[in-house]
Amino acid sequence: MPAPPKQRKIAIVGSRSVGKSSLTVQFVDGHFVESYYPTIENTFSKVIRYKSQDYACEIIDTAGQDEYSILNSKHFIGIHGYMIVYSVASKQTFEMARIIRDKILNHLGTEWVPLVIVGNKSDLRPEQRQVTAEQGKALAEEFKCAWTEASARYNENVSRAFDHMIGEIEKSQNPGEAPAGGKCTVIGVGRTGIGDIWSFAWIVQHWLERRLSAPSWLRELQRRNSQATVRTVGVALSHLDAVQVGGKGLEKGWNMATHPPSHPASHSTAMHPFCRPNDFPGKALASRKKHCQQPLAMFTTRAAAPLRLARHATIRPFSTSRPLARLDLSYDLHEPPKSQGSSTTVSENAPIIILHGLFGSKRNNRSISKQLSRDLNRPIYAVDLRNHGDSPHDPRHDYTALAEDMEGFIEHHRLSGSTLIGHSMGAKTVMAVALRRPELVRDLIPVDNAPVDAALKSDFAQYMKGMKKVDAARPKKQSDADAILKPFVEDIGVRMFLLSNLVRAPGNDHLQFKIPVGYLANALDNMADFPFTNPDETRFSKPTLFIRGTKSHYVPDETIPIIGRFFPLFKMKDVESGHWVVSENPEGFRQAVLEFLQDQE
Repeated sequence: MPAPPKQRKIAIVGSRSVGKSSLTVQFVDGHFVESYYPTIENTFSKVIRYKSQDYACEIIDTAGQDEYSILNSKHFIGIHGYMIVYSVASKQTFEMARIIRDKILNHLGTEWVPLVIVGNKSDLRPEQRQVTAEQGKALAEEFKCAWTEASARYNENVSRAFDHMIGEIEKSQNPGEAPAGGKCTVIGVGRTGIGDIWSFAWIVQHWLERRLSAPSWLRELQRRNSQATVRTVGVALSHLDAVQVGGKGLEKGWNMATHPPSHPASHSTAMHPFCRPNDFPGKALASRKKHCQQPLAMFTTRAAAPLRLARHATIRPFSTSRPLARLDLSYDLHEPPKSQGSSTTVSENAPIIILHGLFGSKRNNRSISKQLSRDLNRPIYAVDLRNHGDSPHDPRHDYTALAEDMEGFIEHHRLSGSTLIGHSMGAKTVMAVALRRPELVRDLIPVDNAPVDAALKSDFAQYMKGMKKVDAARPKKQSDADAILKPFVEDIGVRMFLLSNLVRAPGNDHLQFKIPVGYLANALDNMADFPFTNPDETRFSKPTLFIRGTKSHYVPDETIPIIGRFFPLFKMKDVESGHWVVSENPEGFRQAVLEFLQDQE
């Protein structure tokens, strides 16, 4: 009985008018398209026979890319490999191949992907060429990927390009296998294919949607009593009146009233851009004029699950029984050349520091850092937080430690007066630094996270348990690691994302996680916390921009009053995206940052 086809998903990317659709249609349908409208996006299916194995391939023919275009979620969900197409008659499209590859690597936070470079229109006359075959081969050698030239018009090397694609994907899935004959180069030995980061983002959003602002006492109750249920007794936009807790093991529920928040009399519509006409669906919440003079009646809530948990009632100081040692963090410096006619050097301009989220690294922010550095003529430090990327590992991983590391980084590099930007875990880190040491910070940009407690779901612990099993098994192949992780992580997209952290250390014949799985597993509860709970005592009274994704639930409307109390000079900017704002909508994020920072000058 023949083996069933393996499912593979391929994205065809490249500049406009290079012949991506012509290549795809020629391969799938066997004919050349003389003329067509520019592609928005099409999906094709075809079974490819490769080395006695059938591969049921879904081929995504994407719209043409330029330097600032957006690679949307379809370009990453479950994708196994990329085919980057350029035209041999256009040097610009050849140069775009590098930019597109960098976008993909930056989004995934990795150093490689299964990749094939294809120079289309090889049938053109020699005098029409702008890119030689030698230049194409050199680029492929630099990228350590497969390459070929092809002619969609005459069906030359079209099938070969897709055979190369399957070959590169299979090498990434089984890195220990020796390559067969041919010119394909093994990509990323010991590393995984492309992870479904978007599925992972969707899952995390729904965790937080139902567990926003959980105080530590309530999360401890939930840990001890798995059947405990929580429901809100009264909700207003300005505060929660009470929370009722009940469930198995409790004789009865009880109410814990919280003190209504006080708001500075200076708050006004002009100071709060989030107070706007009803432009979101949902039920308008009336202003609690007894407790708050802000015109909150103008604001409507996003279509999301209501808050279930109590507001902050106590101060949780930065304290722990474990001694805290600052770590020397790894970073990349992105610095543009001196502008023509400028009287200041880049080093004289206020620096920007940008931080990644959980499981990320400085590589995630490489592309946007280069763009913002050029746009603003300011140096940008993309930093690896502890236990991530190339930074040191330490058993302690909480926002106190993360903030302490960053304060040491700022002091060591003499970066006082910096703009701090952070996404998700990085957002809470930069908020903590600003509240602890406001003299170090010029202005602040937290991205898609809020200064509240947000309990994580128990499934996250299962992921960590599975990753520990992978580390203990010391697998030699990516497929072996996937099989070990599968009982703990059912979703293949989430597995691929987690396994993207696998590396093969020099001198070892097995794969291992680059991140310290044990340390991060022990830190899950810490990542749910926010270390300040009393905004009446601790505030950051400098310009602050909160950026949130319109499709994300990390920063629901109910958190806005809390944000305003910790950061009274804040603005809110919605960007069309999910939780992964920087990678999902880099241009929207870039414009939001530019507008905010240029207003400060």
